[in-house]
Amino acid sequence: SESGIIRLVRTACKALCKHGSAQSGVYQPFTSFLASKGVKKNPLVSFRGNRFNIVFYDAGALYYISEHVISFFNEVWQTPNQLLKAVYSDMQVPELVAGCRALGLINKIITGPLWRVLESLDVTIMEMNTYFNTLITKLDIWSQDANVLLQEDAELYSDYPPRKDEIWHHLIAPTEYDATTQEMLEILCHAFSALLSRLVQDHLPGGAHYNPSAQLTNETKSVSKTNVVSERDFGKLDRLLHEKPNASTLSLEAMVLFSSNKTMKWLNSKSAEEVQHLLQTARKKAPEFKRLFIQRKQDILEGRIKALHEKQCALDAARKRGLRLKEKLTQDIIHYGLWQIREEITTGVAKQKSKTGKLKALKIQLNFRKQVLNQKSYHDKELFLFSKNGQQYSVDKLIENLCKLICDDEPVQGQANKVRESLVGKNIKHKWRDENGIEQWYFGKVLSKVTGTDEWYNVQYEGEDDILALNLHEDIDLGDLEVVL
Repeated sequence: SESGIIRLVRTACKALCKHGSAQSGVYQPFTSFLASKGVKKNPLVSFRGNRFNIVFYDAGALYYISEHVISFFNEVWQTPNQLLKAVYSDMQVPELVAGCRALGLINKIITGPLWRVLESLDVTIMEMNTYFNTLITKLDIWSQDANVLLQEDAELYSDYPPRKDEIWHHLIAPTEYDATTQEMLEILCHAFSALLSRLVQDHLPGGAHYNPSAQLTNETKSVSKTNVVSERDFGKLDRLLHEKPNASTLSLEAMVLFSSNKTMKWLNSKSAEEVQHLLQTARKKAPEFKRLFIQRKQDILEGRIKALHEKQCALDAARKRGLRLKEKLTQDIIHYGLWQIREEITTGVAKQKSKTGKLKALKIQLNFRKQVLNQKSYHDKELFLFSKNGQQYSVDKLIENLCKLICDDEPVQGQANKVRESLVGKNIKHKWRDENGIEQWYFGKVLSKVTGTDEWYNVQYEGEDDILALNLHEDIDLGDLEVVL
């Protein structure tokens, strides 16, 4: 879910800027309208939610032309579609407009200068320590009083001041939104400070890289401060995949590197003899590169196979732990019996002499229903818990939860419900196998279903006094159970 301010920025860009919605957008008419009002260029750019700073920039640009947007809908485009209606409606909300102004000021004073520092080749990654420290210090100050962000002299870094264009002057001009904008800025600054203190903690006082050695500073001079290069490479790869779908991975990699490294420009700086020599050398080395590429693919495949094997082993181990847990719970339930009515719960708890014994018996009943019977709680997902907020449940609370589970019998619709109901009260012939695999059929009667479950039934066999709780659906599927008419 997105906030109303982000929704307004996104839908406005979709409706009013270039490369927006071809079906519902009005880029050309709106841009012409702006020109008639003296705005030479439509400042909105295509909204890309994964691009750093785009939402802040577009929010400021939208605030700059907000009056023209409303005039456009009132004077020119009075029969809008659903997208334009949404934009027009949101532009009528003062809080959303103030939010656009707040985000625009963040762009001009904070995120814009920060991005220029990150893109600067004159600032190394270790030199970012000072910039990060200054950023968080000022964010903490502005979170208490952001009025300075509405002033002409507001700045984050003195060496990277805000770009004071028409949008800047419009953003800092006093309006009726000042109080709301200041409040939003203080909230944003507080949130940004908390987030950055966690994300860049290694570059802050006390962090691992706050006082780097001269050797580390020298070794990290060429480390990129952003992921722009890799994002650009993936963009090139995506375009090549569409243009050359049958190209091999090695060929695609070569084309990306050829473009990114500006190899053609480098070759053009060489003489004809040097170019010929380089091409001959490349041809001779091509088989070796292909061999290395094939080996790399094989290593990657083996790594994937190993990862799959490890995942399979982890699943097998988890499955075995589950089986051991079910076996243990089944042994425990044989001792205590499966409590299916309130009277059985009361009697079973009363048999336990100590509080510890009562808690243990109740937990076994709850765990057996959850882990073995696979009972689901349709109305309260916390009925299987033994504690909450660090506080252990009392005996009475566990009894209450168990009683709710017994009563929480949600009807199952469709064929499964018909099969379940058709077994109750029926005489059955049931195949059992002993430890040696010898099969024998036993006759019995399905007395009722286990409350709270869909596949477990209470069965009493001929000549036996005990009543067993069994999953009969599994045996029906295996052909080990038949209804005797």
